[in-house]
Amino acid sequence: MQRHWKKAVSSTLLGASRLVATRRAKRRDSASALIIPPCPPGSLGDAAMVTSAIAGLQRHGMTRTDLLTASRWPIDRKPDKSIDMEAFLDWRSRVSLARGLPQLSRYGHAFLIGADILDGVYHPEPVLTRLAVLKEIVAGGGAATIFGSSFSETPNSTVVAELRALPQSITIAAREPLSHERMERLLKRPIKLVADLAFLVEPVSTPEVVQKTLAWIDGRRAKGQQVIGFNLNAIHDEGNPGLIEAATAYLSKIIDADIAVVLVPHDTRTDRSDYFLVKAAAAGLSDLQRESVYLLDATTPSDVKSVMAAVDLLVTGRMHPAILAMGAGTPAFSMVYQAKFEGLYRLLGLQDCDMLIDPAAFCKSPDQFAARTLTILENGDALRTIIRDNLGAVRALAEGNFSHL
Repeated sequence: MQRHWKKAVSSTLLGASRLVATRRAKRRDSASALIIPPCPPGSLGDAAMVTSAIAGLQRHGMTRTDLLTASRWPIDRKPDKSIDMEAFLDWRSRVSLARGLPQLSRYGHAFLIGADILDGVYHPEPVLTRLAVLKEIVAGGGAATIFGSSFSETPNSTVVAELRALPQSITIAAREPLSHERMERLLKRPIKLVADLAFLVEPVSTPEVVQKTLAWIDGRRAKGQQVIGFNLNAIHDEGNPGLIEAATAYLSKIIDADIAVVLVPHDTRTDRSDYFLVKAAAAGLSDLQRESVYLLDATTPSDVKSVMAAVDLLVTGRMHPAILAMGAGTPAFSMVYQAKFEGLYRLLGLQDCDMLIDPAAFCKSPDQFAARTLTILENGDALRTIIRDNLGAVRALAEGNFSHL
């Protein structure tokens, strides 16, 4: 009985909220934007895309830029206002939807950051709720865009059907060429080719955490050492139980080759987060080796990009640290997951440079990848030249997320 009562109440709320939204629709501001994040905060990569979305929309004439969130995001550009519909986005709360509907009527345009969730491979339900918000705004006379996203060869079938059924007026973009090809083939509609929003992140300040890290890097260089960044990914840890031990062996070889290491944790959303993994890997080193290791406690994406501009190479299990590094001109050696790294490296002209690592192979032969790292460092100037020659075009593609406005 209680469950039916709750359903009846939420249905009444939804009806009343839609009535209010309809009456308010006449006050819809075409220059107002609502950004829908891909998930709750906890990843600096998602924060990088949110930061660039806010900054880009403001550059392209949006006078009001709000974020659909109840949480505090570690971002470098703040929204005008935060709108709380997280309980609907992530748990399908009808009460949250009813409370948020009247507020949706004010926006002339909604922007979904599809990132790597859009194909529904992680979880389909949060994708469907986010698409529902887009459709609500379009139904009320607004416009909608899905910013550049990745798409795998095995997307969720329900999500694919929902994306195919979206109004043609909704712009959908892919953030690299392989996802672009998959999306056009599987969704059977035109898809815009862009680059990841995170390529547009700019250092906006020099906070204390960056100053301290850069000072440490300068000190290691004064001792004659090269410096690399290093990141691990909890997704790889789930499928490769020996990842931490392999990372310790890898770091030991690197440091014994007189190379210093900046640990670059990126995601804090699980008990075995990036922070846990990189610290656990470093804990297995000797006391002397740990003198060549520094933990970057970054709080925003621009912190990471500022530091990545100062290292010789990034070795990473996450894609967005690679984007922040290569966006600063620094090569990145990446452990792959899903089908999104290959397209990224093709955009930057690095597809033939042997810069992708299979995590299972890394766990089996960390010494081999340490040797490969040393070779990449030797070829660093050539790799930086390739990145520099392609980066302007990639940044232009990233700006393409906004070109239809």
